[in-house]
Amino acid sequence: LALVASPLTAQTNLFAPVARVNDRVITQFELDQRILFFEVLRAPGNIEEQALERLIEERLQQDAAAALGVRVDEAQVGAGMEEFATRANLTADQFVIAIEQAGLSRETFEDFVRAGLLWRGVVRARFGPRTQVSEAEVDRALALGSSTGGVRVLLSEIFLAADKQLRSNRNGNLYLQLRLSDKSGSINAMLWNAT
Repeated sequence: LALVASPLTAQTNLFAPVARVNDRVITQFELDQRILFFEVLRAPGNIEEQALERLIEERLQQDAAAALGVRVDEAQVGAGMEEFATRANLTADQFVIAIEQAGLSRETFEDFVRAGLLWRGVVRARFGPRTQVSEAEVDRALALGSSTGGVRVLLSEIFLAADKQLRSNRNGNLYLQLRLSDKSGSINAMLWNAT
């Protein structure tokens, strides 16, 4: 992982690399689009820094997906876009129109969704075999979902991990030290037994 920063080049060439992750680059255009996307979503914190960090993480996650043979087809991306858009009570097409009016490209939204789906696939491939769900748990989940509409999470209720560091305690066990942020502020947090 190597970062390349050239402000003069980036200002004159939207496709100039701003970061290099393994054998791929992140362009100024991708960074500008992600910053604008985070602005449209009203993400808290330093969105310029978060946008670059998220793009780098996505490249690494895409590499992990490729190594495990995880793929996402266009139908899955379309369904993921629909799912994401419903959080704003819109269809995917309505959401795309809204973000295009803000200056975002459809491809930026597609790339964002594709990266999330790939990572979800990596997690399933890596940890899914360890998960055992009983018939009773399925029945309980179905009963909860059919009652009053189930749980709905608003974007404003989601915390973003502004800073995160993998550390080890005195016993050598790993934990994550995080700073979680939303529009109201931030809070420090720790996730123990991180692997």
